[in-house]
Amino acid sequence: MEAQLPSPQTTLLILLGASAWPLFPEFQSSEAFANAARGLKAYFLDPKRFGLSPENVLDVFNSNHSPDELDVEIGQFLERRLTALKGTGHAARDLLVYFVGHVGFIGRDSDFYLAIRRTRTENPRASGIPVLSLADTITEKARYLRRIIILDCCFAAAAFSAFQTGPSQVAIEKAVDAFEVRQRRAGFPAKGTTLLCSSSHKSPSLLLPDGSSTMFTKAVLDALSKGMPLQREHISLREVKDLAASFLSETRNAPRPVVLSPDQSEGDVADIPFFPNPRAEEERARQAEEARRRLAEEAERTRRMEEERQRRIEEEQARQIEEKRVRKAREEEQTPSYVPYPASSGILQDLRSRQLSWRKAGLPLVLALLILGSAGGLFAAQHLSTARTQTTATAAQVQSTARAAADAYARFVATNGIMFGFDAQHSHANPYEQILNPTTVGGLTKKWAYDSGNSIVSGFYSSPAVAGGVVYVGSGDGSVYALDAASGTKKWASTTGSSFVSSPAVAGGVVYVGSDDGNVYALDAASGAKKWASPTGTSIVSSPAVANGAVYVGSGNGNVYALDAASGAKKWVYHAAGSITSSPAVAGGVVYIRSDDGNLYALDAVSGMKKWVYHTVGVTTFSPIISSPAVAGGVVYIGSDDRKVYALDAITGVKKWAYPTGNVIYSSPTVAGGVVYIGSEDHKVYALDAVTGVKKWTYDTGWVIDSSPAVANGVVYIGTGNGNVYAFHLPGTS
Repeated sequence: MEAQLPSPQTTLLILLGASAWPLFPEFQSSEAFANAARGLKAYFLDPKRFGLSPENVLDVFNSNHSPDELDVEIGQFLERRLTALKGTGHAARDLLVYFVGHVGFIGRDSDFYLAIRRTRTENPRASGIPVLSLADTITEKARYLRRIIILDCCFAAAAFSAFQTGPSQVAIEKAVDAFEVRQRRAGFPAKGTTLLCSSSHKSPSLLLPDGSSTMFTKAVLDALSKGMPLQREHISLREVKDLAASFLSETRNAPRPVVLSPDQSEGDVADIPFFPNPRAEEERARQAEEARRRLAEEAERTRRMEEERQRRIEEEQARQIEEKRVRKAREEEQTPSYVPYPASSGILQDLRSRQLSWRKAGLPLVLALLILGSAGGLFAAQHLSTARTQTTATAAQVQSTARAAADAYARFVATNGIMFGFDAQHSHANPYEQILNPTTVGGLTKKWAYDSGNSIVSGFYSSPAVAGGVVYVGSGDGSVYALDAASGTKKWASTTGSSFVSSPAVAGGVVYVGSDDGNVYALDAASGAKKWASPTGTSIVSSPAVANGAVYVGSGNGNVYALDAASGAKKWVYHAAGSITSSPAVAGGVVYIRSDDGNLYALDAVSGMKKWVYHTVGVTTFSPIISSPAVAGGVVYIGSDDRKVYALDAITGVKKWAYPTGNVIYSSPTVAGGVVYIGSEDHKVYALDAVTGVKKWTYDTGWVIDSSPAVANGVVYIGTGNGNVYAFHLPGTS
């Protein structure tokens, strides 16, 4: 389920530890521990930062109480505040426990304990707080809360100098074991435990050189105070850890913090957006300005392209006029050398009658080819009967082939739906096309055009979906249109008021599409009536993928959503660090999607839990990543704005190969017949071996390519920035 965000009214904080151990002189005393605890407490109480109420804080740092007294005090505090908050209507949801100071180990099993001010050299087991005891109390008293345990432990005491490598790992293992829950269920966590530890087993925790604080807590406070360059209002504990590690990396031999989540019974608490992000407003303004700049650049580029296209049209028109004039002049100068055979008109009339019947079968390409081929009848009158028999057989064969292909396509759509990239894996390959082929594709002509009254945003984003003889497409006028595929006649238009750049998916008689108003819409495919709308809060460019009864889509807020296809209810939400314009691919129970943070994410399709992440560009790059992944043969293929095409193992995310192109890649890859086809802004179409990444061929179109290739029946189709569509004959096909 989707967890509620933390808030100052629903969060509790317990501060533990000490800065001096008068009964255990082997432990080194330092004001750095007290300063660290004060700094963390100040952050949580500051109204301009986390803003906790003082009543929600239990500060027993440097307390003179015994371990048993502290245990009672912690239990009573939790019982009192949980009851009080429930009475105000703001039930507690989160508990943070922070410890700073020394820890120790005792006995043959190296039992791990937290050293408090009363800890004695003679019996540290009885005078320290065993981590198992603390875990029991917290788990029992706060069993329905999310629990974050922050351990800033120093292992520099002289009595344990021999164990500075080994015991630190033992400490982590003991802490993990104390809080571990063995069973797990899917879903976003409303409860659970996670630990943020100041160091791994390879490096002890350290103090700052000036003794003003511990190195770890100072880095955590810096991370919380500076935040991340994201539009999100909150950042997770894992992101705080990553930021702190980045700050610590600037100091030689500094410890590396680790996050461990022993209790993931409902998911990983470390991934919940928890702490206020100070840079959210700044990043929203920056990205808004960046978006305005990109739109201005795109508008200018579109204007230049349109001017160039118009210039070429005018040149072509002038060329055709001149060619026609020259041809007519030559014809007038020549005397016919023969008289046409009288039967010619009969042959042409016979062909025209057959062409008309084929048009009713929805085969305009065949009609175009017959018109070209009919000229041959003028020179074959002596074989009239044979020619007619062959033509009749061809017509029947074409009609039969067309019907079989249409039936197979309809069965596929009924079972799997149709969406951006043809299927949920984004293969971009249609195996059901039987009429268009390398021989016939050259005869294509325009059949119809429909004017929506506004732009249908193509190129980067929108593309139509065809199902049941209907073309579904979104428009910049705020409507989704359903058009008859044979005639172009409008069947219905469903209006929301906001433009559509997302490509629709059609499955089970429903049209799913994302809108600029931040909603994912489900529309009845027959009538256009709205079945449901699920809000995301920001505009949606990503195109939905439908699989296993769920609708998967990305949003500009960096979230990946899994929605119930029937109701629109959220099944899970995963947050990435950057906005998402890429469209998800679904294969083998995994959702693959690219974010503007430069990462390709692999998420469990049922739970939304992260399986792996692959990074392709620097984290400082925030250009929109339009390329969407394609999955085939256990490999994920993706284009990137670092100018490379990547092939990654679908299970592990390990790179198999990367092929460099001459410019950024917005095109999405197509995989067919063991070959990856993709376009680049360097004007070229690339064909790469799917296994090795070795280039098989490339073609320079002379214009940028942002669209994605499609493959059908031995032909590769792709559009370019100048408005042309290219068709390439695949080697080895007839």
